[in-house]
Amino acid sequence: MTCGAGRCLRLLAFGEIGAAWHMQPLITVLMVGAVLGLVYAWMAALLRLPRIRLEGWTHRHWVRLAIVLALAALINWAYLIAAGI
Repeated sequence: MTCGAGRCLRLLAFGEIGAAWHMQPLITVLMVGAVLGLVYAWMAALLRLPRIRLEGWTHRHWVRLAIVLALAALINWAYLIAAGI
């Protein structure tokens, strides 16, 4: 496997979160967040809990989210270069 994200996902699948974090911090955060989101969605559906809604988000909210995600990607990229990964 040559892709860093693929190696990170493999490490996560085997429960090696620390090694996955070292390999690809951004992918680790996104995948752990996706799993937590999936668990939340299942629990909300099964227990009929209130769900998170993004309907009220304005254009400004979406722009801020895009900026945060772009900065996260740039910081991750800089880390990978500095770490020599």
